[in-house]
Parts: sequence; C-alpha cells; structure tokens
Amino acid sequence: MTNVLVTGFMWALVAVLSLRARTRPDNSVLWAAIAIATSFTTNIDSVYLTLTDIGPWPNGFDLAANILLMVGIYYLSRSIGRGATGLGSSGEFSERWIRIAVICAVTAMVIFFVLIDAPSASTTFMLTYGNQLPAALYSIAQYTYIFVVMTGVLVTCIRNVPRMRHGRFKVGFSFLAIGCTSALGLCTAVIGMDIAHLAGNIGLMLGLGVLYNVLYAVTIGLLCIGLGIPPAGRLWHSLARARKAQKIEPRIRRIWARTVAEQSSLSLVSGTASMEDSEPERMARTIVRVHRMVVEIHDWVTFHKRSLSERDRRTLAAAEELCMQPGRRS
Repeated sequence: MTNVLVTGFMWALVAVLSLRARTRPDNSVLWAAIAIATSFTTNIDSVYLTLTDIGPWPNGFDLAANILLMVGIYYLSRSIGRGATGLGSSGEFSERWIRIAVICAVTAMVIFFVLIDAPSASTTFMLTYGNQLPAALYSIAQYTYIFVVMTGVLVTCIRNVPRMRHGRFKVGFSFLAIGCTSALGLCTAVIGMDIAHLAGNIGLMLGLGVLYNVLYAVTIGLLCIGLGIPPAGRLWHSLARARKAQKIEPRIRRIWARTVAEQSSLSLVSGTASMEDSEPERMARTIVRVHRMVVEIHDWVTFHKRSLSERDRRTLAAAEELCMQPGRRS
C-alpha cells in the first residue's frame, strides 16, 4: 500500500511539472521525477512480478529500479541546487562530486548485487535476502549515497531560502528542506535495518521497519509538495495575471480609442489574436496589447499635453501595475 501511495505522489508531481514543460528552459526536474516515478512503479508487487516473469534474471528489476532511482536522484539534486542558488550551476553543491558519488555507488551496488544468492524472485527482496553480507552492502551503498545527497540538498536549501524573494520559492524549498530532513531519518532507518538483519536482531529490524514505512511516505510526500509548489504557483500567477489583463483590456482600449486611435497610423497595437493561437499565446498577446496601449496613451498625453479624467487615470494606473508585474521569471 505504501508503494502505491508514494508512486501516486511521484506521478502527481510529474503531472504538475508537465504543465509548463513546453515553456520551461530546463526540464531536468521533470525527467528526474519521471525516472523516480518509474522506479517506484516497478516496486509495486504486481508490476514487479510481471516484469520478473518476462525478465531473464530473477530480481534483476530490483537492481534496475534502484539504479534508475539513483540516476533520478542525481538529476533531481543537481536541479534543486541550481534552482536554490539561482545560478547556471549548483554553486556550492558541486555537480562533479555528485556525479563521482553516483558512479561509485551504482558500481558498488552492481558488484554486491551479483554476489547475492537470490535464486527466486521476491517482492520483499531485502527482507528475504538481507541476511547475506552482499545484500546488506548493496542496500547500504544505495542509502549512504542518498543520505549524502540529501544532506547536500538540505544545506543548500537552508543557505538559500532566506535569500529568496518570492513566497512560492521560499515555501517550496522549505518543504524540500523538511523532506530532506525526513529523508536522512529514512536512510538511517534503512541502514539500521540492514545491520540489524545481518546481525540477526530481527526485533530491532522489524521495529525500524515500522519507522521506515512512515518516513518513506512522509519523505516522498514532502519532497513532491516542495517540488510542486513553485511551478504550480507560477502557473496560478500567470493565469491570474492573464485574467486581469483580459478584464482590463476593454477599459484601456476605450481610452486608447478616444486618444491614440485618432492617429491610428502611428499606433503599433494589433487587433485580436488569431483563432489558431493556443490559450497561453492568447493570454500573452493580451498582455502585450495592454502594455502597448498603455505606452501609446502616455505618449499621446505627453505629445498633445492633454490630461485624462480621474477615472481614466485610475484605469491607466491599474494597467501599468499589471504590466509591471513580473512574468515568467516571477
């Protein structure tokens, strides 16, 4: 049940990130989320057993899913580092060392996995084979890497959240920081389970397993919320801005018609948007037209030394405020 829940979280995040995929210059977070969601999907028992039946190697999909998870976490951590610092690179969160770490961790996992004596497929791989040293090291290598990466992401978030100007980024990266803290507890619990299982302390292992199940769902939920808030907030802001532009355009156009339209040959304002335009394109064109009309009205007032009525001035001021609001980079 937990696997289905966290898989749902991840695919929901993919859906949110996909909303602006066409206009986003870098979709690394989206591709990382897809990789992680796919990895989680293969951990659902029915999916895993189906794949195992058609695969050449019993439990080979456990290794494949975990490698996909590691790659996804690599790209996700790199993107979070870039997003938090607002730079072309991830700043203090060195990409080079992350790359070296994931290569070493994946190499170690492959070596240890080959050494595990696992003749039959199991949906509870570590519970079934975790009493073997190679299996314990296989899991420890994976979660040690995740622990190190989540520590780096946590430090990056803590350092940069106070410097963020926009509320949705502060809230989003704050959720990420909390999610990373939960992830550290999750990794500690898993490593503790591996050691306890290897030592034969089944009671401790099962106790940590309860903690793991809770932290697993909480961690993924927090990280998905943190990653989803900035793009969802940006989309909400864009839609709200477009609605305001559509509402104010007829009012500003009436002012423009009484002033600039008298010398329409000097105007650069176009007519209506093409019916072939997509909804985002129509919204963008509306804002551009409003901005152009505001500029031309100001030019008309300055050139003719005329004044507008109080009502018209308020409308013009509202249109100016709308045009001055940040768009894509807000």
